[in-house]
Amino acid sequence: RTPDGLLQIWEVMHMSGVRSLDLYKNYLEDADGMLLVYDCRYPRTIEGLEAWYTKALSLSNKQIPLVVVANKIDLYIDNLEKFDRNEGLNFALKLSSASIYETPFIESSAKLGINISRLFNVLIDGIRNDL
Repeated sequence: RTPDGLLQIWEVMHMSGVRSLDLYKNYLEDADGMLLVYDCRYPRTIEGLEAWYTKALSLSNKQIPLVVVANKIDLYIDNLEKFDRNEGLNFALKLSSASIYETPFIESSAKLGINISRLFNVLIDGIRNDL
C-alpha cells in the first residue's frame, strides 16, 4: 500500500534463486497481504509454498491477511471432478488456525481470467478490514 492508497503488487516467488535474506525482507517487511498461489496440477507444490510462507513470516515479524489460490483450474474445466481441492482447502484451514485472520481458498485461471478479480478483491478486503 502506498500513502495515496494505491496497491503495490510484488511477485517474489520466482526470486527463489536469490539467497539474500535482506532482499526478501525488503519486500516483505511492509507487506499488508499475501497471495499464496500454487499450481493445481501439482498439489504437492503446497509443501514448497508452506516452506516459503514460513520463511516470509519470520522475515516480516507480523501476521497479515492471506489468500490461498489454486491456479490453472482451466486445465480441469471439462472435468472438474478430477480436480482435488482438498490439499488447498486444508492448507488454507491450517493457515487460518495459526493466524488471527481467516485464510480464504480460491480456485483460479490466469489464462482464462477465472476469479482473478475476485482473489484480489478478497485480499484487498482483508487488508482494509485490518486498517
